[in-house]
Amino acid sequence: MPYRSWFLKDARNTTYPKHQSDGMWQPDLNSRTSPSFAGGSMDRIATFTDLAYLEKLAAGQRIDFGQLAKRLRANHEIFRNYFYDALPFLSDHPSDQEYDQYDSKHRLLTAVKHIPHSEVRLGRTEFRGNLNGKPQFHQKRVDVFLAVDLAVLSTKHFISHAAL
Repeated sequence: MPYRSWFLKDARNTTYPKHQSDGMWQPDLNSRTSPSFAGGSMDRIATFTDLAYLEKLAAGQRIDFGQLAKRLRANHEIFRNYFYDALPFLSDHPSDQEYDQYDSKHRLLTAVKHIPHSEVRLGRTEFRGNLNGKPQFHQKRVDVFLAVDLAVLSTKHFISHAAL
């Protein structure tokens, strides 16, 4: 089996640095006080997107995640775009098909991660046995991550609006 690199380029063959600060205000999630913003009013929105659900709805159509994030935020100042997904399951001895699915999802998540003000949260995929001869896989932790992020950001008053 050929060596496969997990450090992939995006669809445009562009290599990105690991992380660059985008100059965005970073909250102290341990703070017990509301943050003060320069304008005095807190009219910020965070978007929360379950990528697996969105891909299922799109049924193979190409999605421009940057445009989606812009439309979801409407006229509000963006706090952050959160994207939730899980990498495909890899068995103990992965097949070429499993590697290809993993590589494809990894490229997508890498591209999404580089949308301005965006963050990708990864759950995990578990094998749940076979049903009628077909393997059954389930995402774990994705919904929990989304719920916790929404609860923390809203109760600590980091956002005034949320788009799901």
